[in-house]
This record gives sequence, C-alpha cells and structure tokens, in this order.
Amino acid sequence: MLTACRVETRGVPVAFSRATIDKFEDASASIVLRQIDRAFTGFGLSDDPGGVLGDRRVRFRQYVASIDQSDAEQRARLGAAFGALVDAAASSKEAFLVAAAESDGFAYVDGAFRARAHRAPSEHDEIASLDECGKHLLLLANEEPDRAMAEATTALVSICRDSLRRIGKEAPDEILAVDDMVRVTLDALADTPTGATLVTVLLASARSPVGGATKEARFVVRTTMAVALYVAECTDERLRALGTSR
Repeated sequence: MLTACRVETRGVPVAFSRATIDKFEDASASIVLRQIDRAFTGFGLSDDPGGVLGDRRVRFRQYVASIDQSDAEQRARLGAAFGALVDAAASSKEAFLVAAAESDGFAYVDGAFRARAHRAPSEHDEIASLDECGKHLLLLANEEPDRAMAEATTALVSICRDSLRRIGKEAPDEILAVDDMVRVTLDALADTPTGATLVTVLLASARSPVGGATKEARFVVRTTMAVALYVAECTDERLRALGTSR
C-alpha cells in the first residue's frame, strides 16, 4: 500500500514518520523478543498506545512511545535501534525497511540510521519537493482517494506556515480553514489581486468530497498542489524582492 509523502519544510529536523515506524512494527512481529529488547537497550518502556495485538508488537510500541524524536540524541538512538532491528529481521525485509527510513531523510550507515547532512535547500529544491509530492499523491489517490485529498490539504497548509516563517511573519495560532490559511499567507506575501482571485477560484473548485471517486480525488490533489506551488513561488519572489533567503 502506498503511503503519502511528507513535504519537508526548512528548519524542521528529520524524524522517522508514522508510516516508517509502522513498517518496523510489522517487522518486529517476526523478531525474537530478546532481540527487540537488545536493540532498545537503555530505553524505557511507556504505556502501549494501542494497536495490533502481540507481545513483540506491544513491546516495540512501548519502546518507541518512550522516545522524543524532537531530541537529537534520542532520535539518534532510535536510528541505532532501528538499524539493529534491520539486522535481526529476515533478510528479505532489509531493503524494504531501509527504503522506508531513507524516504524520511535517513542514511543506513554502519548498521544504524543517521540523518543525512543536508545543504541549505534552495527554492528549486522546494519546488521539486512539491512536484514529487504531487506525483506521489496522485498515485495514492488510486488506492485511497480520501486520504490523498487530506494529505494534499496538509501539504498546502504546511507550505503556507513555512512561507510565513520565511518572511518573518507569525503563523496563526488558531486552526484556520485551508482557504483562510492561504488567504492570510498571500496577504502577507503581498500577492497581486489577480493571483489571489485565481487561487480562490481554484480552491473553491477543489472542495474535497467525502467518499470521492478516484477521478475526483486526482482533480482535488492536482488543484490543491497547484496552489501549494503557487504559494511557494510567491514566497521565493517575495524573498528576492526583500533581498534575502530563508
């Protein structure tokens, strides 16, 4: 099953996604319990957040739940633990698990997952990232239309918040409807009235229908990601006018 992509925003640390953690949990079901304990040596055990039953899965979830990925040291230790689980898992699963972690921005080095050293992203990197995300979501729409539409909306809101941060503006604390979030962002970017009107029309045509068919979902994804690309381009244009890049 395809999993939705994650749009990387500037200044956000690399972390293992929920989708990747779920893949490692699935793999843990066939790993001896003592090997799971050995992989997570030094970690505490938290309450099981719930999920598929099974002693090995529960133990895995308890370990992961005790980790704060916003802490660089704990995130590095989790990368080492996941590396040990790759070694303990069946050889047929190695490539699958490594690919999942690599998609989150990690490299498999010396038996552990380490965050890749990134150069400062350019505007071209961000546009390319959005383009790749859009392609992935179109594929996801073939299997899970509602999820693809929801993920496209999440990506758009994420880009808006990052755009506000890059031009030195505070993102709204309250949760806004996506249309309002885009409007606030474009106002801050001093977008042209014509551009803002065009975006309003696009968003109005891309209302996510619950239980939408694949064709409808692909239309919503294309339209929503087109707005995200427009916001990203407006942000780069604004930063060039200000003579800065963030």
